[in-house]
Amino acid sequence: MYKVFYFNPLRECTYVVWNGNRQCVIIDPGAITSREQERLAGFIGQEGLTVEAILLTHGHFDHVIAHTARTQIAGQLRKFINEIPRQPHQGRA
Repeated sequence: MYKVFYFNPLRECTYVVWNGNRQCVIIDPGAITSREQERLAGFIGQEGLTVEAILLTHGHFDHVIAHTARTQIAGQLRKFINEIPRQPHQGRA
């Protein structure tokens, strides 16, 4: 199962994905404000979920800026980020 949240002024998509054992991962958590952090933490608590890991699909600032919020919500967890090297845009000066 999953739930999508839209956080911060950029409307960054944060996903919470969980299984039947109530274990979940948070994908691209962009909750910056305390209200956004409370929304995410409240959902996780209300659903009785246990956060197992945080997945970052890439290193753009709107995905990694909420590190403090992630730590407050999920504690010290394994965090994974896509390590594919960035390629320069072709055809652009």
